[in-house]
Amino acid sequence: MSKTQKAEKSDKIDNIVGMLMEYEKMTIDLMRKATDTPILDQYDLNAPYAKARIVKEDGQTKYQIAEVQLADEERKKLKEIGELLIEELDVDIKKLGTNENAATYVRKLVEKIIKNYKIKVTPDSLDRLMYYIVRDFIHFDKIDPMMRDPWIEDISCNGQGIPIYIWHRKYESIPTNVIFQTAEELDKFILKLSYMSGRAISIAQPVLDATLPDGSRVQMTYEKEVTRRGSTFTIRKFRERPLTVSDLCIYNTLGAEMAAWFWYIIEKQASVVLVGGTASGRLQPSTL
Repeated sequence: MSKTQKAEKSDKIDNIVGMLMEYEKMTIDLMRKATDTPILDQYDLNAPYAKARIVKEDGQTKYQIAEVQLADEERKKLKEIGELLIEELDVDIKKLGTNENAATYVRKLVEKIIKNYKIKVTPDSLDRLMYYIVRDFIHFDKIDPMMRDPWIEDISCNGQGIPIYIWHRKYESIPTNVIFQTAEELDKFILKLSYMSGRAISIAQPVLDATLPDGSRVQMTYEKEVTRRGSTFTIRKFRERPLTVSDLCIYNTLGAEMAAWFWYIIEKQASVVLVGGTASGRLQPSTL
């Protein structure tokens, strides 16, 4: 081996060692940051695959979704299976009825694809892959954990590259760690929401108000026809158990006399006009 070759080999080794040292430093910094970040609250959303963490980071309260992690090889298989699944799907998912029926159908089709195309996947890995496949194809993609959180009332995305904000019943308006990184990714999600609502959105009709299958209301804009930062959406979730008159009295939202008056005029089928500013609670009495 010549001196030049030895020098080149030595330089490569030095570069590799330098990269490893840099990676180790970055890992230590991330671990230290994770340790230094106080967790204010933590609870399961879709156990054992997803949980919510409320943390205090840089003096700001933030909402973080922690999902089961995939290795690089698993991510490649997830992409491969997803592409094959799109080719193999021969039925409208909405026609399968409930989400449970659709999820069962997709799981069986994925198992068939893995067998036919001889994709090597361990049982543990398949379990993790199934979570992401069902999440993305049947449910609400990367915001699905938030849609399962009973503490969240509103979910708002104001464009690509911007953290999604939520309104949390306990912590109010806080940013999340969920971001649509590209315009293409966000546009596809808007089209998915419109499909789920049974309505259409396009460049010709770039604004849509609709209702999602779970009863949540959604307002969407498409591409840059309305907003400068591209597509946007706001989802207003509804409680699993609607508030009753008794709840409103307990929370001091309504006094006993006003509640009795509402009760009386509703019984008499009288017409009522509710007037108030934004977020003043106009809608709640009308749902009693």
